[in-house]
Amino acid sequence: MMPIKVENLCGAELALWVARALGEKSQVPNYFAQFHIHDRVCYTESGRQVVWTPHTNFLQAGPIISENGISVEYTAEWISPYTNDENIPPFWEACVGSDPFSVCRKCDLGLRDRDHYIYQTGETFLIAAMRAFVASVFGDFIPAVFP
Repeated sequence: MMPIKVENLCGAELALWVARALGEKSQVPNYFAQFHIHDRVCYTESGRQVVWTPHTNFLQAGPIISENGISVEYTAEWISPYTNDENIPPFWEACVGSDPFSVCRKCDLGLRDRDHYIYQTGETFLIAAMRAFVASVFGDFIPAVFP
């Protein structure tokens, strides 16, 4: 099967890959010792079930964003030097890396230095941030079937 682009992850599939990425980064995926993830369901210390949706829930995504240095920026107007398409809808850009929204220091075009950090987009702040987090662990492509 063909690998899946991280930029195409959404909904429950994105939530699942965020959980898998957390498992890769730390042996026990939990936040502030209050959440435990099992099969896309989040459990509190008291055993109460909470739906695992870091792509829509700031309480779940906030620690991921903070601990991984994810920066997010809203792009209302996109002017690309590579296309003349002016009908691109507004979107969010998320980056993992140092000073990701700075202007590229290696060129005079005023372009962002996207070659030196992990970059993903999304329709919402959290979707972009969670895609960037998954890409920071697995790269821009994930396997179609997780082993």
